[in-house]
Amino acid sequence: MARGLLYFTIRSGSNLHKHDIFGRQQPYCHVICGQYNCKTKTSKDGGQNPMWNETLFFQVNNETEVNITIYVEQRIGKDAVLGTAVSPIVTVRTTGHQVLSVPVMRRDKQAGLLHLHMEFKGPAVSNIGQIGQVPPGRSGSSSVSLPSQQSSTSTTQPPDPAVRLATLPIRLLQQPTSPLLPPPTQQQ
Repeated sequence: MARGLLYFTIRSGSNLHKHDIFGRQQPYCHVICGQYNCKTKTSKDGGQNPMWNETLFFQVNNETEVNITIYVEQRIGKDAVLGTAVSPIVTVRTTGHQVLSVPVMRRDKQAGLLHLHMEFKGPAVSNIGQIGQVPPGRSGSSSVSLPSQQSSTSTTQPPDPAVRLATLPIRLLQQPTSPLLPPPTQQQ
């Protein structure tokens, strides 16, 4: 299978298991793709129908699925598991784009849906540069200067909070005009 970058957007959940008896639950997702894993922000007062609209980036090689565990944040004690979901990525690797809803399972029964949007940019990550946080020129996000091969006058801006990366950082391409990344946008 082709290597490349998987843009994995967790849009929302619907009809999730109700864990908290009083108040609204505050769910978040823990996502694993191969050796990479990361966590979304917590949907404050998200309840059974949380909204995340958060994009995660994964470098994929031979992976065929992404595993998602949905937790509810607890003030005291360990966070409780609301359910798990598995998203196949074989189709998006061939078509480049996929929108789907996957069932959230809890104790072998469906306990809601997770709504996803995925994009795959391939065929191969061949011109790998320095480790960074946000792909340069990503639409709607701040640019991050790479520590080597850039002048000392460039500034590093914090990444867009809506863009989260895997725990093991993604290697960024040195050339912002790479076919793996969207074209840079002009800020006015």
